[in-house]
Amino acid sequence: MGKKLYWVFGIAVMLLLVMFVLPSSITGFTIFSGGSELDEFSSCLVESGAKMYGAYWCNYCKQQKKEFGRSWKVFEDEGYIECSVSGGGMSSECQREGIKSYPTWEFADGQRSTGVIAKEQLSAITGCSLPA
Repeated sequence: MGKKLYWVFGIAVMLLLVMFVLPSSITGFTIFSGGSELDEFSSCLVESGAKMYGAYWCNYCKQQKKEFGRSWKVFEDEGYIECSVSGGGMSSECQREGIKSYPTWEFADGQRSTGVIAKEQLSAITGCSLPA
């Protein structure tokens, strides 16, 4: 009976780890509910016309997304353009826009910046306030 209890406990711990570590898009579970402190900032970026072109495999894009934490989802829904397509090519939108590197940020005035951009710089460019 003791070994069986250890197995049940071990499986329960593994399930909890999977739910906390893997994103909800994979597991289907959402552990944290409610907004993040950067949700308003992310919404403001979208409203300001900021866009980020990126690729799912791009480490710099992953780093940029990590800067936003859970609030990335707020921006991603309307402000992120995935350039990578299955088969290894580039989407027609990214080709049409002349995207050469990832991430590429584009702002309402047409200005573009490449690479990871600090939230403070995004705030200065767009006028969106960061939380105190």
